[in-house]
Amino acid sequence: MEKILVIRENDFKRKKDAMEFIAENLEFPDYFGGNLDALFDCLIDVEEKTNIAIDPIFDDESSEWYMSLFDTIVDAALDNENIHLYFPAITEEKGEDYEEE
Repeated sequence: MEKILVIRENDFKRKKDAMEFIAENLEFPDYFGGNLDALFDCLIDVEEKTNIAIDPIFDDESSEWYMSLFDTIVDAALDNENIHLYFPAITEEKGEDYEEE
């Protein structure tokens, strides 16, 4: 079954909260360490099609931890063909019919 996960920067105050949300929704193993290296390791092990929408603020208010989280998810998606990323803020800005070539 395909999974869908939406990670909005505004929904989390702390990195720990975002990590717990991701781990719970993607059913990471109990030994998940809750840090960026562990996140990367678990994401590259995802075996089912997983759609992740990442919605950062993209301005001076963006949290440093969120941008590190963002980078880690993108890096893992590049290494795992089962992870498909979506960027709602970019799509909305370009228009509904926007498709990246």
